[in-house]
Amino acid sequence: MQNADYENLYKSKNLYPIGPLNLIRNKNILRFVPKTHKMVLDIGCGRGFLDIELAKLGHSVLGIDFSENAISFANKLADENGYEDRLSFMVGDIFTLNLSQKFDIVICSEVIEHIKDDRLAIKKLSEFVNINGLLIITVPHSIRQWNIDDKLSGHFRRYYIKDIRKLLEENHLKIEKLFVWGFPLMRLYRFIYRRTYKLNPEQENLPLGYLPKGNLLRAYDFLSPIILGIFSIDNLFNFTRLGIDLVVVGRKINK
Repeated sequence: MQNADYENLYKSKNLYPIGPLNLIRNKNILRFVPKTHKMVLDIGCGRGFLDIELAKLGHSVLGIDFSENAISFANKLADENGYEDRLSFMVGDIFTLNLSQKFDIVICSEVIEHIKDDRLAIKKLSEFVNINGLLIITVPHSIRQWNIDDKLSGHFRRYYIKDIRKLLEENHLKIEKLFVWGFPLMRLYRFIYRRTYKLNPEQENLPLGYLPKGNLLRAYDFLSPIILGIFSIDNLFNFTRLGIDLVVVGRKINK
């Protein structure tokens, strides 16, 4: 995906409150984040919803995205939630990023499928991880599930388990957890969503930028656990490997 196309995503879509797909994906990532304070780097942080959750757990987070619109929104979100002391955001690109420190945890969710040279991307990500630190990645699963979402989102590929395992192990990352999730409920939800999208594409052109407050925010806080509870049923079927998304956790080891 070109930078201009990516910026347009953040100009046209209003994704806050976030939908069930990202809610569940974020929950899957948070499962592997230790409870004790850690320094966390989130590459491709988008609007920073996951980073807010990390800050709530007491972690210090640097979120990086090459969309100025996304980073602007993330900063507003941090201020609105009172976590500006634990959260920092900056515009940057994985290939030109020059950081003076390494991190206990590096997160890269739904990013490398957008990058033509994913091998180089994983190499760069690995360089930001402390020895014995964690790299947590999520990617879309299985080329057999290629659909209009992939085309519109600018994906170069989908991944099988063997693909992502090889990428991490080539960069001295020992696989600690690797699983496919999102079947049957999430896969059905996305199928229905795509059909709705085809019929009503104008719904994707809502204005960006409001932060929910008052009754809207309370309703969202009330509904989120219910949504998570319903879709958590999918975890019973992870063994089928028929889900839509793949989560991998790698630990950085000495060369």
